[in-house]
Amino acid sequence: MASSSGAQPTPPPLRLTLKSYDKLTQISMKVRWIDEHGEEQTWNSWEDALCGRFGATKVLPSSSTGIQVRFRSQPGGRKVHGVDRKSRSAWTRRGEEVIELRPDASDEVGGKGVDAWFEMRGPITHCHVWRAWNSCNGGRPDEWEWWPDFPEDRRAPPPATLQAADAAAPWPGSCEMSPASSSSDEASCTSAVTGAMSRLVAAAAVLLAVRRRTLKTLEELNKQITKQWYRVNSGNTAAAGLAVASFGSLFVAPPLAIAFGAGSAVTGVGSSTQDAVVEAEKGRNLAKLMEIDLSEQLGFESVESELRCALSSAASHQRSSPRRHAGRALAVYTQTANLMLVRSAKYVTLTQAGTETMLIAGRVLGGLGAGLAVGVAVHGWSTTKPMQKLVQEKIAEVERSIEYLDGVHQRISGALRCPCCEEPLGLGATSTLRRCPQFHCFHAACVGEDGSCPVCAKSVSDLRAADQLPALLGLVGLRDLCTLTVDSLTPQIRKGAELVQRLGGRVDEVRRLISGVQKDADDEKRPGEETPTSRQRREQALHEDAETHEAWQEFLASRDLAELETEELEGLLLGRRGMPLKYRHLLWPKLLSLSSGDYEALTVAELPQKVLDQINADVPRTRRDLVAPERRDALRRVLHATAAKRPHVGYAQGMNQLAAVLLKLGFDEGICCWMMDAINEELLPGCHHPDLHGLFRDTAVADILIQTFLPNHAIFFESAGIEVLWFTVDYFITLGSADSSLPLIATLWDLCLLRGPRGLFSGFLAVLEMYFPLPGDREERKELSEPEAMMARYKEALAEASGEGLADCVADFLHHRQGGVSSELVASLRNSVGGAG
Repeated sequence: MASSSGAQPTPPPLRLTLKSYDKLTQISMKVRWIDEHGEEQTWNSWEDALCGRFGATKVLPSSSTGIQVRFRSQPGGRKVHGVDRKSRSAWTRRGEEVIELRPDASDEVGGKGVDAWFEMRGPITHCHVWRAWNSCNGGRPDEWEWWPDFPEDRRAPPPATLQAADAAAPWPGSCEMSPASSSSDEASCTSAVTGAMSRLVAAAAVLLAVRRRTLKTLEELNKQITKQWYRVNSGNTAAAGLAVASFGSLFVAPPLAIAFGAGSAVTGVGSSTQDAVVEAEKGRNLAKLMEIDLSEQLGFESVESELRCALSSAASHQRSSPRRHAGRALAVYTQTANLMLVRSAKYVTLTQAGTETMLIAGRVLGGLGAGLAVGVAVHGWSTTKPMQKLVQEKIAEVERSIEYLDGVHQRISGALRCPCCEEPLGLGATSTLRRCPQFHCFHAACVGEDGSCPVCAKSVSDLRAADQLPALLGLVGLRDLCTLTVDSLTPQIRKGAELVQRLGGRVDEVRRLISGVQKDADDEKRPGEETPTSRQRREQALHEDAETHEAWQEFLASRDLAELETEELEGLLLGRRGMPLKYRHLLWPKLLSLSSGDYEALTVAELPQKVLDQINADVPRTRRDLVAPERRDALRRVLHATAAKRPHVGYAQGMNQLAAVLLKLGFDEGICCWMMDAINEELLPGCHHPDLHGLFRDTAVADILIQTFLPNHAIFFESAGIEVLWFTVDYFITLGSADSSLPLIATLWDLCLLRGPRGLFSGFLAVLEMYFPLPGDREERKELSEPEAMMARYKEALAEASGEGLADCVADFLHHRQGGVSSELVASLRNSVGGAG
């Protein structure tokens, strides 16, 4: 599927370049623009360590509009006054020099590119923009442009990623694409997805080559820093860039290889980029090298967005197909697309630019790369760490990225090729194909005489034209429209199993961490004194509004509890703060498989003295807002009976908080005991076992799901030194009850008991997303620079939480994002990472 020479090329990223003609004054530029999501972004070259004192370059996504460029003389940030460049730079009355490009959103569609050059001259009191030119003006300069004999060799070539993509398949927005190409016809959708994937593979191969060259440069830089300290020459952009080491979008986790001849597509196309990179190395011009890296990244992201749109359109068509059962139709948002393409957010850095407040380009293919939101490419390094430490960290990140990309290449390089003959399947064309129920597809001529699938040995049938679109979606990981499968998470599962093994060697340390959670939940550690946390919890009482109560009463009035559908109950929770307490008493016991027995006999059963001592120690440390002193005997009896019910587990710290919630909500002691036992067995199996194997297993599963559904959190946790274990100890040992307000706990438990393990993990993701917002601007990041400070803020947020909106957020993770957290996915992940006792 090669692009013809007449096809319109993909619009390249936009570039703004500032230079000083005479270097009499230090200069900078401030840029404001509107991104593809309609949000205003800003950047200041003076605050970007990659920019020098006499020059700067800014690369923007091709979708940027409303661009405004202002100029400053430094130090001091004095505004540069406007001049009439066509009249020998005479001062004008319009005040500050402000240059506008692509002022309207329609300019993005109009096709006019931006490669603008600004050259300043003069002393600090008369510094002005002497010459300015957009080399992409197509011979129609704007009023602000004046640069006689502008050197055409300054015009930046299109990124090699885009050249490779255009060589592989036509740009979807080109005039060559007919209106039918965007229709909902299945053949058109299949062809569009195949073309977008061909373009992505070609672009990805180029970007990987660039990143490997970047890695080589960083390794050489690291060796030189080991030998000597670099001094910053403020008059030299390259030296300043070397000394401070700020660079953009260092690595990516794209798929590399659903091969449509990606290697041949790159041959010849990437040579200009390679040559530029080599020259950058020779001159140690790190700034130029990173400009190339960022430009290629933005080019790649634009190709990713094409695939996102193609897959979204195909998935929408598949959802609307009358052949699909309505009950299985899952929402696939624009940002949740090809799950096989990008799998590991922790291999993709958050790069930040200048003030570190803006998002460059994008949310590539949403949540997980192509289903995993890796695309927050923000440009720059932190300058608060020693230089060599930063370089070494980036080297390690790039190495992991390349390792991952090679793994992805081996795993999915044949996704759109016949496994037998290694030739393209030709989905969307007129090829005669066959498939098995698992969507393994083959040329009809390649299937064996027995008519079985060469991969899984299951029977095969003809792949009808009407089935090619679902087959393609299945091949790229969108089975059942983006339902996640264990097969698509192989790298994460491997690392999850390694995490379980590491945690197994830290049992004593984790027990101390659990004890710390108990102490943090203890409101009596300062007798007679109310702590801020206890006050926040006390003020967060359960509230039941009349509308919610009436809705539940009306719904349950004419229904048998045994016939209630889970979906109907969940629908009642949405938009509200959970169930009214009356219906929790009715429904919670029925949602669990409660055992029976003689509760009174269990309360007096003989227990080891060690167990009794631990219960007696933990009862007073249970949250006072949940169990008042006069109710401690009831709590002690429930814990005694629970420990006697399963002697192989006995009592474990954290159970006291679980029982306290049930007692606070008014359940009688016997029901509390049976519900505790069911929760531990059905939701938290093994989490309270003496070897903590269930906690370690679920911590690894949670880590995988964070990478998959909350990749920005995963990246931030890794960079900030925050362990997922710090969150899971409370969540899986106390079901979130150690730190959270009662309304939040009750609403969370509504969903956990209703949906089982998938509700448990969806609740974990929802709580993390809602109550651990990522730091925003530089000041906030500086204020929360220590992990302890961030965790303290998280616990404060939990203590203050009203629970409002939690049910909707949990439902989003249950059903919509990446097709939802399914029961099959949770069970498979638990089995795959190990941790069995």
